[in-house]
Amino acid sequence: MDNSQTNDQANADAAAAAADSNAANKPAVKEKASIKARVLVDCEHGKPNDVVAVTAAEAKAGAAAGQLDSDKAAVAYAESLKG
Repeated sequence: MDNSQTNDQANADAAAAAADSNAANKPAVKEKASIKARVLVDCEHGKPNDVVAVTAAEAKAGAAAGQLDSDKAAVAYAESLKG
């Protein structure tokens, strides 16, 4: 292998490493759509019967933790309490 091939390989390796680094530094794609959810307990999302806008992932995690209910009927009920 001559020097030009070695340099070409080194340049290709450097370019690949830079591309990997740039991909790792990009923020994750944020969910744009928000979902209304009823807060069930006093938590980081609010107080019971508050209606909050969260991402689908937050709604799923909040439901699993017993903090949020994104069912349309639950949201409508909480909204009706606010009069």
